[in-house]
Amino acid sequence: MYVHEPSLLVVVCKGKTIQGTWEVFLGRLERLLSRFQFPDDFIKTELSQVDGYIVSKTNSKSMLASMNQIIFELEYDCTRFDDFDEIPLDWLEDKIIE
Repeated sequence: MYVHEPSLLVVVCKGKTIQGTWEVFLGRLERLLSRFQFPDDFIKTELSQVDGYIVSKTNSKSMLASMNQIIFELEYDCTRFDDFDEIPLDWLEDKIIE
Protein backbone atom coordinates (compact mmCIF):
# COMPACT_ATOMS: atom_id res chain seq x y z
CA MET A 1 0.00 0.00 0.00
CA TYR A 2 1.41 3.34 -1.07
CA VAL A 3 -0.17 6.39 0.58
CA HIS A 4 0.39 9.99 -0.46
CA GLU A 5 0.65 11.77 2.87
CA PRO A 6 -1.00 15.13 2.11
CA SER A 7 -3.98 13.70 0.19
CA LEU A 8 -4.19 10.13 1.58
CA LEU A 9 -4.45 8.90 -2.01
CA VAL A 10 -3.92 5.12 -1.82
CA VAL A 11 -2.38 2.85 -4.45
CA VAL A 12 -2.65 -0.86 -3.65
CA CYS A 13 -0.08 -3.32 -5.03
CA LYS A 14 0.36 -7.03 -4.48
CA GLY A 15 3.76 -7.71 -2.97
CA LYS A 16 5.86 -7.21 0.12
CA THR A 17 8.68 -4.81 -0.73
CA ILE A 18 9.10 -1.43 -2.35
CA GLN A 19 11.63 -2.88 -4.78
CA GLY A 20 9.25 -5.68 -5.70
CA THR A 21 6.24 -3.43 -6.25
CA TRP A 22 7.72 -0.16 -7.55
CA GLU A 23 7.09 -0.80 -11.26
CA VAL A 24 3.59 -2.10 -10.51
CA PHE A 25 2.95 0.99 -8.37
CA LEU A 26 3.86 3.30 -11.25
CA GLY A 27 1.39 1.60 -13.58
CA ARG A 28 -1.34 1.48 -10.95
CA LEU A 29 -0.80 5.14 -10.07
CA GLU A 30 -1.28 6.16 -13.70
CA ARG A 31 -4.45 4.07 -13.99
CA LEU A 32 -5.85 5.42 -10.71
CA LEU A 33 -5.28 9.03 -11.76
CA SER A 34 -6.91 8.31 -15.12
CA ARG A 35 -9.89 6.53 -13.50
CA PHE A 36 -10.56 9.58 -11.36
CA GLN A 37 -10.25 11.88 -14.36
CA PHE A 38 -7.18 13.84 -13.34
CA PRO A 39 -6.09 15.99 -16.30
CA ASP A 40 -3.69 14.26 -18.70
CA ASP A 41 -1.11 17.03 -18.22
CA PHE A 42 -1.19 16.50 -14.46
CA ILE A 43 -0.71 12.74 -14.88
CA LYS A 44 2.21 13.21 -17.27
CA THR A 45 3.84 15.72 -14.92
CA GLU A 46 3.41 13.43 -11.90
CA LEU A 47 4.83 10.42 -13.70
CA SER A 48 7.78 12.43 -15.00
CA GLN A 49 8.72 13.25 -11.39
CA VAL A 50 8.69 9.73 -9.95
CA ASP A 51 12.46 9.70 -9.56
CA GLY A 52 11.97 12.44 -6.96
CA TYR A 53 9.36 10.52 -4.96
CA ILE A 54 10.34 9.71 -1.41
CA VAL A 55 8.98 6.38 -0.20
CA SER A 56 9.55 5.76 3.47
CA LYS A 57 8.09 4.76 6.78
CA THR A 58 6.46 7.40 8.93
CA ASN A 59 6.42 8.26 12.61
CA SER A 60 3.56 10.75 12.21
CA LYS A 61 0.83 9.67 14.62
CA SER A 62 -1.93 11.19 12.49
CA MET A 63 -0.59 9.49 9.35
CA LEU A 64 -0.27 6.18 11.18
CA ALA A 65 -3.85 6.50 12.44
CA SER A 66 -5.07 7.16 8.90
CA MET A 67 -3.05 4.25 7.53
CA ASN A 68 -4.35 1.92 10.24
CA GLN A 69 -7.92 2.84 9.31
CA ILE A 70 -7.18 2.24 5.63
CA ILE A 71 -5.59 -1.12 6.45
CA PHE A 72 -8.61 -2.09 8.53
CA GLU A 73 -10.94 -1.30 5.62
CA LEU A 74 -8.74 -3.10 3.10
CA GLU A 75 -8.48 -6.20 5.27
CA TYR A 76 -12.24 -6.23 5.82
CA ASP A 77 -12.94 -5.93 2.09
CA CYS A 78 -10.40 -8.64 1.27
CA THR A 79 -12.24 -11.14 3.48
CA ARG A 80 -14.99 -11.22 0.83
CA PHE A 81 -12.71 -13.25 -1.44
CA ASP A 82 -11.59 -16.85 -1.13
CA ASP A 83 -8.35 -16.35 -3.03
CA PHE A 84 -5.85 -13.50 -2.95
CA ASP A 85 -5.65 -13.44 -6.74
CA GLU A 86 -9.39 -12.75 -6.99
CA ILE A 87 -9.15 -9.41 -5.17
CA PRO A 88 -9.78 -6.51 -7.60
CA LEU A 89 -7.23 -3.88 -6.62
CA ASP A 90 -8.99 -1.12 -8.60
CA TRP A 91 -12.13 -1.80 -6.58
CA LEU A 92 -10.20 -1.56 -3.30
CA GLU A 93 -8.64 1.76 -4.31
CA ASP A 94 -11.97 3.13 -5.49
CA LYS A 95 -13.62 2.25 -2.17
CA ILE A 96 -10.86 4.00 -0.22
CA ILE A 97 -11.07 7.14 -2.35
CA GLU A 98 -14.85 7.30 -2.17
